[in-house]
Amino acid sequence: MDDKDLPEFYRSMDYILVPALIEGGPMSVLEALASGVEVIAPKVGWVPDFPHIEFALGDPVSLRQVLEELVAKRFALRESVMAMTWENWALHHDALFTSLLSSHNYIAGHHAVPTSKVRSAALITHGIEDKTLGGPSVRVPGTVRALKTMNVDAHAVYNNSPVISKVDVVHSFNVWLPRTALSLPLNSRTVPHWLIG
Repeated sequence: MDDKDLPEFYRSMDYILVPALIEGGPMSVLEALASGVEVIAPKVGWVPDFPHIEFALGDPVSLRQVLEELVAKRFALRESVMAMTWENWALHHDALFTSLLSSHNYIAGHHAVPTSKVRSAALITHGIEDKTLGGPSVRVPGTVRALKTMNVDAHAVYNNSPVISKVDVVHSFNVWLPRTALSLPLNSRTVPHWLIG
């Protein structure tokens, strides 16, 4: 293997395992560490001089324990974000808004817009979304495309666009920054229906 290909080769692996019982090096320890890859090894050769994940020399039970611990750590990292799904996000937001509406004596569905009457919509981003690409910068254009396939005249706009006053429904994405979030409904009181998410 050519020297220039070594870093990519090592980085294609999670760890480099050194199973040697007697070894003057091995070079793979230096090459792996130089490529930013962790080494699993016993006290053999020059391994003790460098960072490594250690198991007892010649002891398969010790190696198995180390590997199981590393796998457990990986699964713990995975588990920490398993609840971060779109379904869970939607359920929690639904519960939050239901709670907020109830606390303000809002009757669910009382002010709902019949789907058949929605002919046009404006999906608004604000704050610094015109300069920095965040979640709404990606979601809004995609939602607009989906609405157009449903024959809704949808527009993706930034902040207080004149389009806002000419549509049936306005959906403002995110509530940050507060200054621009607040200015949207205040400057567009004629819009029949607002959704804030």
